[in-house]
Amino acid sequence: MSARRVAEIAAEGAAGVATCSTDGECITCGDVAVPLTVVSVAGADARCRDAEGREESVALEFVGPVGVGDRVLVHAGVAIELLSSAPQELAEPVSEV
Repeated sequence: MSARRVAEIAAEGAAGVATCSTDGECITCGDVAVPLTVVSVAGADARCRDAEGREESVALEFVGPVGVGDRVLVHAGVAIELLSSAPQELAEPVSEV
């Protein structure tokens, strides 16, 4: 991954969304990788959520295709391993009847 892409991931964010910073907001930039759940996919990136409900944009180049509901191990904004795939019925959008 290029330094430019890493900088883009670090700079991304909106109100209420964790971003990379020196004040400890980033949910994936510690000394350990963290498991996150994919909530949406857009090209080579995914929006992922941790157990506390915080979201972060994650690069997927190292793990390949993922779907909504999949769990990935993330470090520094980059998915480094696919932990589990969601059952197909969970990855499909739910429609109201």
